[in-house]
Amino acid sequence: MRPACRWARFCGGFGIAEDDTCTGAWASRVKGCRVPHAPVLLMVLAILHCGANAQSGTLRVELGSGILTFSTTNNAPSESPVLVPLSLVAEGGEGAEGETEVMKLQTEIVFPNKYLSFSRLLVKSEDVKFETTLREDPDDVEKSRVLVLISAGKSGRPIQPGIIAEVEFKASAFVPEGVIELPHYPEVYSPAGRLDNVKAESGFITVTTPLSACFFYMH
Repeated sequence: MRPACRWARFCGGFGIAEDDTCTGAWASRVKGCRVPHAPVLLMVLAILHCGANAQSGTLRVELGSGILTFSTTNNAPSESPVLVPLSLVAEGGEGAEGETEVMKLQTEIVFPNKYLSFSRLLVKSEDVKFETTLREDPDDVEKSRVLVLISAGKSGRPIQPGIIAEVEFKASAFVPEGVIELPHYPEVYSPAGRLDNVKAESGFITVTTPLSACFFYMH
């Protein structure tokens, strides 16, 4: 009766052929099965590890869209507020939401300071702490950055997916029609630390002007 190989279960699970000689860098030195060389073994383990991580899902921090329609009163234009939603979205199904506890989220939003100014942050839950920090962009004098930080409140409950806040900007009366893109750079933290599986989706503000219309009534 030949001795059992300590790799028998591993080999059988991946269809590795049995052999009378145990070979390779990870050989058990007994008859039974042929153990793969170290690079092959490491590759298989890496695939299994990646597959396990993929099941945890991906988080997306999303800036939504705001619409600004300008009008003037007595030819006296003024600044107008516009709200842009900030959302946390769990991709990968219900399991992703259940497995990933978000305790802190921060993102730095870049905007053109010629046409926009940061006003305030409106959070959707009372059970969170938040703060904002405004600074100039060191690489572009025509842009500013606002750092938004949202973390779990006194209860310690994780931040739930969905719209978690609205970022309010004030738009200059002289902003041109078109679309203003708002790129941002998020970081998300669980109790164990910073998460790697985080995506960002930029926001934008659409600027329009009302069209005057004449209505004629036919009798």
